[in-house]
Amino acid sequence: MEEQSEEEEEDEDSIGEISKIKKENLQAATASATRISHQISQNTSSIFVKNESDWVQVNQYLKDSEAEFHTYTWKNEKTHAFVLEGLDSELATDEIKEELKGKYQISVQQVFRMKNTSRPLYLVVTGKDIILKYLQKNAYIINYTKVVWKRHFNKEKLRNAIDVKHGDMQQRTATRNQLA
Repeated sequence: MEEQSEEEEEDEDSIGEISKIKKENLQAATASATRISHQISQNTSSIFVKNESDWVQVNQYLKDSEAEFHTYTWKNEKTHAFVLEGLDSELATDEIKEELKGKYQISVQQVFRMKNTSRPLYLVVTGKDIILKYLQKNAYIINYTKVVWKRHFNKEKLRNAIDVKHGDMQQRTATRNQLA
């Protein structure tokens, strides 16, 4: 019993040391920029910046110090993705990209051929200024074929949610078999 309490005390001391180190690193990272504020809670630290140059500085500092962090996309780097359907599967993604850029002046960043679909579908990633109505109204013919534009929905689910649902289904099946 006494050994466990000593280990717990050592763990608490190490957690306190880690939070002190995090606090010092954050203060060092934000010392150079005046438009940066940070909040430190028990388990997380939040850094807020007001312009892109400060965001780049803090981002670079965190990468250099090999810290684990998460950031959001800057406003001018956001993109929109649309699903393009109705084209032949033999068409190369570069041809689609070039036609959208050349013929319709659409700022296309990337084009992907979607996998595991019954018919050929393409995912077109554009700049944030392109909207679905514009594509449907202006770019409805590609490679001499009438196409349909749709909004892209990311259907990936969290693995834990799928596992829990699957576990519930097994539990229900087991109880039904026991009742019968």
